Amino acid sequence: MRTLRMIPTMALTLMLLSGLPVKSLAAEGMIMMSGDCPYLVLDTTEGQALIKRVTGPTPETGDILEGSFDPREFATVTNRRTGETLKVWVDSIAEQGHRALARHGRHCG
Repeated sequence: MRTLRMIPTMALTLMLLSGLPVKSLAAEGMIMMSGDCPYLVLDTTEGQALIKRVTGPTPETGDILEGSFDPREFATVTNRRTGETLKVWVDSIAEQGHRALARHGRHCG
């Protein structure tokens, strides 16, 4: 009988939690495009991300950056290869890679 009374409480908790936004979209991303331009394209578990390096050393193609990649926010990420940190602006993350590449071309082309 006690279990039956808990069901509405559990259902309400699940409904409230389901409405919360997902904060971290990826824990890591591999640099797909790097160079003189401050904008970088990363391959993440959520798709390809376009980020802008604000401070810190320029990572190389193939480097893995670790941290939170929340679209339209600043983040501090760590280059796994060097251990150095970078401050970046996460411009966008898209499942379709051509969107990140097209935006990279507009900024760096």
